[in-house]
Amino acid sequence: MSDNNKINFEEFKQTKIIKKLSKSKSIENMTVIDKPIEEEKNKKRGRKTKYANDEERKEARRKQQKEYRLRKRNEFNELKKLKMNSSNEWR
Repeated sequence: MSDNNKINFEEFKQTKIIKKLSKSKSIENMTVIDKPIEEEKNKKRGRKTKYANDEERKEARRKQQKEYRLRKRNEFNELKKLKMNSSNEWR
């Protein structure tokens, strides 16, 4: 690689790749630089999962549903009691 074929990296935004390319001295180093980029692509993006596997997630969902149904049943029974008390007061 001659001096006139070199790219001026100063005009680019200083990202990880540009920094690595600007430090590179030869074409052989370019292949070494590409390997970490491939590893970064395989990383999962976004929020980490709350559960380790599907079985934990399903079990937690079942528990949530059970608690929700119990809570709603209790609310319904309380409303029923209120209605019974209010209907007795009007008589």
